[in-house]
Amino acid sequence: MVTDALVTFALSLVRAIAGLLPEWQPDAEPFTTTSTSLGSMAAVGNGYFPVTLLGICLAVVIGLKVALLAWRAVVFVWELLPLT
Repeated sequence: MVTDALVTFALSLVRAIAGLLPEWQPDAEPFTTTSTSLGSMAAVGNGYFPVTLLGICLAVVIGLKVALLAWRAVVFVWELLPLT
């Protein structure tokens, strides 16, 4: 009972202080414009070189590298365990 009252009081105090802060959010328009221009440049470059294929290959190689690093970490931890 006492703990519940203290937690409720603390959270209401935090809520009251947070209510004094002004609400703000970043403008989403610059991000939309940038992503649209980047996509149009990639579409133009796709005619000369398959940009999407390059992205897929990079994602596969980076994913493989992360998987191999995780496997090395598992082997390292396994060797640290005293099994005998």
